[in-house]
Amino acid sequence: MQRRPDEREETYGPGPIQLLMIVIGWIGLLILLFLNFIPWFAQLDHKLELLAHFRVQFALLSFIPVIWFALCRRTWGLVLSVLLVGWNVFDLLPWYFPDPTRLAGQAVQNTQQAHQLKILMSNMLFNNHDTTRLEQLIKSEKPDIVIVQELSSSHLALMDRLKNQYPHGLQDVFKPAFGLGIWSRLPLTSKQEVFLGPSQIPSIYAEMNWQGEKLHLLTTHPYPPVNIVSFQERNAQYLELVKFLERHNGAQVLIGDLNITPWSPYYRQLERDSGLRNARRGFGLLPSWPAHFNPLMRIPIDHALVSPSLNVLDFKLGPDLGSDHLPIILTLTR
Repeated sequence: MQRRPDEREETYGPGPIQLLMIVIGWIGLLILLFLNFIPWFAQLDHKLELLAHFRVQFALLSFIPVIWFALCRRTWGLVLSVLLVGWNVFDLLPWYFPDPTRLAGQAVQNTQQAHQLKILMSNMLFNNHDTTRLEQLIKSEKPDIVIVQELSSSHLALMDRLKNQYPHGLQDVFKPAFGLGIWSRLPLTSKQEVFLGPSQIPSIYAEMNWQGEKLHLLTTHPYPPVNIVSFQERNAQYLELVKFLERHNGAQVLIGDLNITPWSPYYRQLERDSGLRNARRGFGLLPSWPAHFNPLMRIPIDHALVSPSLNVLDFKLGPDLGSDHLPIILTLTR
């Protein structure tokens, strides 16, 4: 059937509601692009560095534009959204891939059971005086080394009751929120309190002979970067602890509530300058703070960084101990 000469083909663009949805979708995508790429610019301002710690949460939000633009049938918005999701998967998924050195260590795990070293580290929250759950965890996990941060008199009393099991160590209650202590089944050939950086917060260094070789352990708890001053003092402490570790030859473990996530440029610099690697690699991100939040809303700020010569056989989070942090537990072998 032929169209009459006076008939015109009518075309329809998006209606007002669909147009509004498209605009909202593009605004949301641009915001998410900015948030997901913040780690590249986090050194410009301490507020940007704070936002960089929520990398996983922003990655999860990046799925929303995919659905949004699919519903709106906007090809370019959908393509960019899918690329953003792909980049996030590429960036985060390696934390869940097994480390080849860990696989090598697992191959001899059964024959080296007596030569493993288990470390339990927990930021207990200085005003949390419930020690029952920590005691139960120690008894069930039987770690060789126990490290407590935000140490209080209640925690000291608990560990004093366990002194027969953990006769070696060093502690400093210091001031609220920054006391810390280490207790060990193994004899310590050296131990000292060190003050790194301008904040002069105590860190504890311990040296021991393990499997016939030296092992250097440093536990530290820098200031949280809640303002520009604490941000600068935290970063200065990282620089000083790297210099401190450089003076000690042999396998090293740096462990504690470091108040930083792996997506901060200052964390990447810490790994690069120290030559240590994150013990949670291959076990997942295992976010440890805040303990009472849903795991998808938590961030990993409690870390154990270890020398490449050490095999990490296991890394996991412990249960809720009444603190705002979950404990970390790692098992090492050579």
